[in-house]
Amino acid sequence: MLEVFGRRDNLLDEVRALRATANSVEGVRACPQAGLPELLAAIEPHLSCFGITRVGDLTGLDVIGVPVFSATRPNSRSLSVCVGKGVFSENARVGAVMEAIEQALAERHEDLVSQVANQEDMERRGLRCIDASETLRTTADAQDPRRERCWVTGLSMVDGQPVHVPFELVGFDLRVETRWDHTSYNMSTVGLGAGSSMADAALHAMLEVVENDATALVDVFGKLSGFARPVVYRPGRHQQLDDLVARVRTAGFDCFFAVVSGHVALPTLAAFVSTPEGNHAGVGIRGFAGFACRLSPEEAAFAALLEAVQSRLTQIAGARDDLSPDDYREERLLERPKGHARTLEEIPRCDLPANATSIEKLNVVLSAILQSGARDIIFVPLGGFSDTVRAVRVLVPGLQSAVGQNVVRVSMNALEALWSPEKVAP
Repeated sequence: MLEVFGRRDNLLDEVRALRATANSVEGVRACPQAGLPELLAAIEPHLSCFGITRVGDLTGLDVIGVPVFSATRPNSRSLSVCVGKGVFSENARVGAVMEAIEQALAERHEDLVSQVANQEDMERRGLRCIDASETLRTTADAQDPRRERCWVTGLSMVDGQPVHVPFELVGFDLRVETRWDHTSYNMSTVGLGAGSSMADAALHAMLEVVENDATALVDVFGKLSGFARPVVYRPGRHQQLDDLVARVRTAGFDCFFAVVSGHVALPTLAAFVSTPEGNHAGVGIRGFAGFACRLSPEEAAFAALLEAVQSRLTQIAGARDDLSPDDYREERLLERPKGHARTLEEIPRCDLPANATSIEKLNVVLSAILQSGARDIIFVPLGGFSDTVRAVRVLVPGLQSAVGQNVVRVSMNALEALWSPEKVAP
């Protein structure tokens, strides 16, 4: 029988090995990477193990034609529909499946929880716990050291020691009649990642954490000068980006880009797709946005534009659990951000070879986060199956995390960006 949810000790050993490999030049260059055809062939016979009953092609619902797929889990404890996108159908299919897998693994408290106790008891036993006051998905009530909680074991990438984290910060179980403290903690998918190895999963999760740190203030304050600054797109530097921009514009839509200021010195780009005035009369002027952090501005712009296209098609499909009637009633015209425009080539980038491995990229992201002032980076392995899929939750105490509905806890880093945006602009 396939072991879907691996032993916790083995998974923590994998994270320890990843930390050791990341500090080894030989290990960095030797990191293997699975191809998409092999990954699909390994995953698809076992989708039912994760509750996935259907993988659907949504591409034809929109005129743009960028591949978008959905993966459905009817008995989900969180979102029952996950969506993936890509330049090819297999990319979109893998993206949707991987997102569904990472959420399925994050739901399973029965496989994740290692301790049930209050924080005072944990610390009396010499067990290190995350500082809830530095995690921005919490309220003051989450810091009660006498309240019994369920704890999941992760590993500090700074000192290699175990760190215990409340399930609410690791898991993703949105059911209301459970023991989870949804009042004091905001469960989120930010920092969840799945991939063909622990390195792939962690890289995906960390880039999402950095992206969220950069975009949280844009969610609240909009495209104010200093938070999002215009970017001039010029073709000729990234073929896939050029092809995607051409496809969007040929379909009759405008698209434009902005660089988003964040405290971590990695390129975070926003892409916006909107319907020009006079086109598609009678359906309103609607706009869709996507955000992405990558190691080069071109890759970030490409990933952000893919997400903006996916966001549009997700609303057309209407299958996501978290869509509301307001998403369809509101007519939004996306205004271009103000300020001095920069080209993509003017935005600082990480100096890595084109064939850089996941661990090489992981090293760069780890260093950038620590150089931003973060005191710890915690990897919490969630599981996977065989040697094909791994999922992880990454937590970086102190980085910004939007709560939703325009409510956000503001970190000192975010306050610095608010009052002195030029200090942290890329």
